[in-house]
Amino acid sequence: MASLALITAIAILPILVSYAAPTLPPPSSNVDANFSSIQLPIGPKMTAPFGKYVGVTAAKQGNIGGSGGYAAAQVLCNGVSAGSHVCSAKEIINSYEYNIALPTGKAWVNNGPPAYVSDVSNDCNGWSSNNNNDNPTSFSVYGSIWNFDKKQSLMATCGRSLPFACCSY
Repeated sequence: MASLALITAIAILPILVSYAAPTLPPPSSNVDANFSSIQLPIGPKMTAPFGKYVGVTAAKQGNIGGSGGYAAAQVLCNGVSAGSHVCSAKEIINSYEYNIALPTGKAWVNNGPPAYVSDVSNDCNGWSSNNNNDNPTSFSVYGSIWNFDKKQSLMATCGRSLPFACCSY
């Protein structure tokens, strides 16, 4: 029995000795002291909560400039509020949770994935298609919209002319 205790002590001792209390990130780190935000080398600061609603763009179809895609959608949102981006459904829900005033009507939101080719939502092929085929037996692409009046996300064919919902961190 004593030999078992000795073997256990020998096996556990290095683990106990090597344990070190957590330390703060180094001063030059891109992580803040309480680990609530990260500054990436390129792009906006990422914070613990998702972005929140800041406004809507002018109405656009799912094709916002051919190959412009997500980058073109972000440019539209930057015209509404500097540094903003197209909202995700989660960010709209966050906005309700933070009691941020939201508009009425509907707006496009990012939901991806853009390369998924099927009769499901793929952000209008990454905001590059305005295919408006409502025939359920034929191929179409869809984007996600947020219905502010009903507080729900829906899919819509990409030929609709709707604003983009914009969010910021």
